[in-house]
Amino acid sequence: MKDFFGILGGMGTMATENFVRTLDRLTETHSDQNFLNYLVFNHACIPDRTAYIFDRTKDNPLPFLKEDIQQLNSLSADFVVITCNTAHYFLPELTAIAKMPILNMPSLAVQACKKRTAGTLKISILATDGTIASGLY
Repeated sequence: MKDFFGILGGMGTMATENFVRTLDRLTETHSDQNFLNYLVFNHACIPDRTAYIFDRTKDNPLPFLKEDIQQLNSLSADFVVITCNTAHYFLPELTAIAKMPILNMPSLAVQACKKRTAGTLKISILATDGTIASGLY
């Protein structure tokens, strides 16, 4: 497949499913051929990111995430999105081995919020304790 992007998911399979459903719903189409080309890695057995952030003796999710990025490298994906906020904790290590851009969801969310307001803005984040403790936002 050419001209496609990768979706690293499964770290919240339902969140991944919701992301794909929303992506498809927001894509303007007139036929099946107008949808975006993407490959979903629903890697549900990746160890818990929050558990590792709080206790480094727990299973490390990074080797699993690196494996997925290496597979997407070999498939020549155009870019990658990660549907798990907490997994962005590992973004520097993943970016270092990726041959394609990895979209930074927390940064993109902050940029979008800044665009939408000229004044004071209150934002709420529904997140894992790991996402909050990591300071990703």
